[in-house]
Amino acid sequence: MATSTTKLSLIKPDFVDVVDVTDLNSNADAIDAAVGSTIVTSATRPAVPFDGQVIYETDTEDSLVWDGTAWKPAGGGTSNVASDCIQPNFNTISENYTFDSGYNGVSAGPITIADGFTVTVPAGSAWSIV
Repeated sequence: MATSTTKLSLIKPDFVDVVDVTDLNSNADAIDAAVGSTIVTSATRPAVPFDGQVIYETDTEDSLVWDGTAWKPAGGGTSNVASDCIQPNFNTISENYTFDSGYNGVSAGPITIADGFTVTVPAGSAWSIV
């Protein structure tokens, strides 16, 4: 009896199963779609991501990876060394903004906050205001 792989749900025929070319083609298409980053927008993220899936959002210019429960910044880590830090992809904040507590580190450059807007830094996060 056929089973499925855990990440991509590829069909794995048993040794006694007759192999269906349609299944092989579906498996090949799923593998091809999973290789590299998937280009999406924040509104078209995969509905059923697999652990380790990487996406690039064209509207936010963010690269994210699915950790099994949530999208996290790709290339993260736990180091507080400036060269390892994930930086905001902007230099000017022109709307109310809350830094993501999952981001690690501080910006390598100044960020300008436009008049009348609020920036929130979550308690316990690695962000610091200088």
